[in-house]
Amino acid sequence: MTFPGYRHLLTLDRAPRHPDQGDTRVIAPFGVGATLNGEPVGLVLIEVPSDNRWPEILSVFVRADLRNQGIATRLVGQMEHELARRGSVRLEAVYMTGKPESEAIEQVLEKCNWETPVA
Repeated sequence: MTFPGYRHLLTLDRAPRHPDQGDTRVIAPFGVGATLNGEPVGLVLIEVPSDNRWPEILSVFVRADLRNQGIATRLVGQMEHELARRGSVRLEAVYMTGKPESEAIEQVLEKCNWETPVA
C-alpha cells in the first residue's frame, strides 16, 4: 500500500529513509490506515525525522475501487489529528507536480485546508 521505496518502513521501526539511494537519515515512520470489512483499503505513511525537520507525508494510498469517496481525505485528517495529539504543529508533503496522480493529492490537501503547493 505504498511505493516500493518505502515498503521497508511498513514495519514502523526506525530506519533509514532511502537506504537504496544513499539517504541514511534515520526516521521514525508512522502510519494511519483504513479498513473495510477487516481488509486494508488505505494508508497514509509519514516520516517523523530524528532532526529538527517537520513530519512529512511519504505516501497516500487508497485501493483503486474505493477512490473518490473521501477515504484519503479522512486518512490525512486523522494523521493531522494524531500528530497534533502528540504535540506536532505542522505536517508537510513533498511530491512531483505534473504527474497523473498529482491532481488527486492536491485535491486531498485542498479538502484538508492546506496551503496551495509551491512548485
